[in-house]
Amino acid sequence: ATSEQRDDVVHDAVLSWAHDVVVGLNLCPFAEHELKSDRVRVVVASEATTREQAQETVKHECETLLDMDRAKLSTTLIAFPACAVLRSDFLAFNDFVTELEQSELDCNDQFA
Repeated sequence: ATSEQRDDVVHDAVLSWAHDVVVGLNLCPFAEHELKSDRVRVVVASEATTREQAQETVKHECETLLDMDRAKLSTTLIAFPACAVLRSDFLAFNDFVTELEQSELDCNDQFA
């Protein structure tokens, strides 16, 4: 499979997860409306292989969200399929998210 095909598989898996888990278990009361309104963007950051590259991707996506009209884009879900430390170690991932939440990123949003 090509890298584009692998990214498509990850993209579809993330959307399925959002529908099945986030909406299906009612974890976020706004998710269903945002997904149905096509205001959720899935970014597959397969080029990010390190924690630092993942942080740069998040910063870029925050900037994108801030620049977008909220009527067109309200949420970005980012998958890091090639960033082994975030994929295989929950505590490292949790630290990564905590650092993002405590950083000076201006996203006006939450990280999970």
